[in-house]
Amino acid sequence: MIDFLDVQKELPSIGVRINRVGVKKINFPLKLGEDFAFLVIDLFVDIPETRKGADMSRAVESIHKILNSWSDSERIGEIGIAICDEALSRFNYSEKSESYIEINYFKREKDRYLEYKIYLHSIKNRLNTLKNEIGMSYVTMTACPCAMETTRALISKDNPELSDYLISIPTVTHNQRNIIKLFVENKGNNISVWQLASIIENVQGRPLDSLLKRIDEGNLVYRAHKNPRFVEDVVREIAYVAANSLAIPDEAKIRVSSESDESIHPHNAFAELELSAGELRRISRK
Repeated sequence: MIDFLDVQKELPSIGVRINRVGVKKINFPLKLGEDFAFLVIDLFVDIPETRKGADMSRAVESIHKILNSWSDSERIGEIGIAICDEALSRFNYSEKSESYIEINYFKREKDRYLEYKIYLHSIKNRLNTLKNEIGMSYVTMTACPCAMETTRALISKDNPELSDYLISIPTVTHNQRNIIKLFVENKGNNISVWQLASIIENVQGRPLDSLLKRIDEGNLVYRAHKNPRFVEDVVREIAYVAANSLAIPDEAKIRVSSESDESIHPHNAFAELELSAGELRRISRK
């Protein structure tokens, strides 16, 4: 029998504590009922100044232990915390664990899959949850309000008899594919990523879909043109709705970004805001 030396336990030549040691880009597929998810995971712990290295295999084992038994799509936003807990149970010399997870999620709906991206960032010590941020992102459609007003004026000039009528209906404008990201602090672990998806849907509609019939296309375009928005409008609206519909404390941070793949420009338009739920709740809506 070979007696292998446990090199990781040896004293380092420079006795300094390391804050983050671990593995990056662990890929893992999940089948959740009729849904599919593909995860990319980073997991870190800290190690003391008396230890040369971490047992990296324990990080991989922690990830596999949680994900091999995970079956609940509704609680997918809790995976990060669960992995951190498992890591702390295996790394007895560590005081803290941290995970970053990015999930490409394909949700089955009738004859198609809708695509979502989920983000999880969790930090735990042996007593408390220090950070648990969950995020939801998907692609929607926006219509430009500036171009709409300009074309309305041009149509009215060419057709003055239609001016009064044109004021009351959406008119011609250009469209964009818009990527929305909504992040919320969720230390109490009582908010689902699907609640975040519902907020985005209420403001900007469902994720774009490769399979659209004529009536679906019509409804999508009509909805966007009835509610034309700049990227600035999108982030304000989603942040405001999130603060006033989620059961999170006033100090919890909400971060929203909106990026439009412009159809008439060779560049993208972008907006982002970050405020506490309390700050957003104190804003009066006009």
